[in-house]
Amino acid sequence: MTMNCPFCGTANPDDSVFCKKCGRRMSGSVTCPACGATSPADGDFCTHCGARLNAPVKAEERPAAWRQILVTVGNALAVFAALASVIFLFCLGCEMRNPLLPALLWFDWGGTDIYYFFGEIYRDIYDVYTKSVPVFTGVSGYSQAVIGTLLSAGMMISVCILFILTLVRFVRSFSEKKGRSVVAMAAKTYFLYLAFALLFLALHSVTMLDGEARSAVTLNGATIAGLIIGAVGVLSAAVLHAVAGAGKMGRDRILQLSFSGACLLLVAAVFALLSGSIAGITLFESEDNFITLIFGLIMAYRVPAEGWFPSGGGTLYPAASATISTCSILGFLFLIVLFLLLAVLASSLVKGIAEPDETPRTLRYMIPAMILAIGLTVCSALTLGSLATLFQEYAGGSAVTIATQFTLPIIAAVLSALALILLIVYGALTGGKEENKD
Repeated sequence: MTMNCPFCGTANPDDSVFCKKCGRRMSGSVTCPACGATSPADGDFCTHCGARLNAPVKAEERPAAWRQILVTVGNALAVFAALASVIFLFCLGCEMRNPLLPALLWFDWGGTDIYYFFGEIYRDIYDVYTKSVPVFTGVSGYSQAVIGTLLSAGMMISVCILFILTLVRFVRSFSEKKGRSVVAMAAKTYFLYLAFALLFLALHSVTMLDGEARSAVTLNGATIAGLIIGAVGVLSAAVLHAVAGAGKMGRDRILQLSFSGACLLLVAAVFALLSGSIAGITLFESEDNFITLIFGLIMAYRVPAEGWFPSGGGTLYPAASATISTCSILGFLFLIVLFLLLAVLASSLVKGIAEPDETPRTLRYMIPAMILAIGLTVCSALTLGSLATLFQEYAGGSAVTIATQFTLPIIAAVLSALALILLIVYGALTGGKEENKD
């Protein structure tokens, strides 16, 4: 028994599924190349999805050689930036520039690094309590020590893990046609290193202005070099990836690049504003004779406990000291969470610059970041108000005018709100498209 092909009329065995001459189905139907459903072969379009049935199969698109080279070089630069973050992480430290009042500082600012918090600081505190005149009240010394130890340990572990993940993605990028972003993971590694480095500075930060003289705690040279090298590597990698994907440039891509770049600059500004001394007290004896002391929140917490004021501190001391300790610790916790959110947000923005097919996740990070910036401003204001109360009571009847300044947290909160507005506008212009995962 034979059966004729409905398309070409060739005789085929009756158990044939496909014609031996033309290769079409003996049932008279064809498989849609778009949805995989079967449709009558005498039609031009699929009855299920409407796709053209006889459309020629498109050849697989392969990127131009120069684009692939740019992507590979960009990935290599991203890995280099992540490696620099790990290397310079172990060089992290602070130093005092131009010390004016070294007697106010109870440990050696000439070489304070992350290793100091793994034993030596606790020996120094023990010596202060047991072998010398106690200058601490409460647990201000131990609070700084514990926070510094946790920050240092968390920084070492998290940055090293992220670098390993970056390296794994880089190796896989040679074998996978569309692997996960190397630049995104390298950016997370770098920005987390940046966040921890600035938190380490904020933990120790104090600045003194006496006339034209200025003394301040800053990051050491090795840390600054690591931050610069990492930033150059990450941004260069993102730019190379953006150039490699320039063929997909359109309205949405231009908006993505513009808003991602602008928000990244705002995030960098917030990092810079909040990384150092943010709570200031100015003591005026006259317009030409004044001293300004600007503290990080943890250093402000230590002020009432280190002999700045007479024993007991007067009638206002207990309440003011309690406010300072509560608000400074709470504010520093706000700062930690804020910096970690900004680190993730910044890495997402870098990914948006590098990857034309990705929409970065932003609002979910920026909204809590703005709230935390406002909370940090409130904590700074309350801390400064109580510090001013103590300084005023200590000055007594002397002709000393005391002024407070917490401008930097206010500016940071405003910039955070501006970044949030930009992201909302970007979402509106792009139609609120669904955000992709990292």
